[in-house]
Amino acid sequence: MMNETTPSEILSLLQTKNRCLDRLMDSTQAFLSAPLETLIMGDEGSETPLTLYENERTSVIQTLEMHDRRIHTLISNIGSTKKTPEFMESVKAELLQNERLITAVFNADDIVFSRIRDAQAQIAKLLQENRKSGDLLSKFKSGAGGTGEGMDKTL
Repeated sequence: MMNETTPSEILSLLQTKNRCLDRLMDSTQAFLSAPLETLIMGDEGSETPLTLYENERTSVIQTLEMHDRRIHTLISNIGSTKKTPEFMESVKAELLQNERLITAVFNADDIVFSRIRDAQAQIAKLLQENRKSGDLLSKFKSGAGGTGEGMDKTL
């Protein structure tokens, strides 16, 4: 015989899901507070804020999916006598909080995507400036001759 599910198990998992979403929001805020120039190109030897954020986000989403599957299983096993008005009210409150957090995550995603686009634009600008500098340097070198003779005359 299978153990009957208790309402507290379901509520506990719903609360855990909400904590996971809070953790994702904290990770999002950390990502958004990183300087623009470090978002995609971090310090040498360390992960970029974007990579850290993507890893954290993936971990949270996988955890949420696992909790959803477990909640679904528990709900199908809960006895009708345990679905008291108090339990149902608690579930509704947790689901409402869950909905608020998910909406906040979606809204934050828009800001994250915008920030990533800004970082990409900044990188493209830096690359273009580097190319111009390289072109200018090669023109200067070609004007000075292969051995540098005549460099004083050019300057």
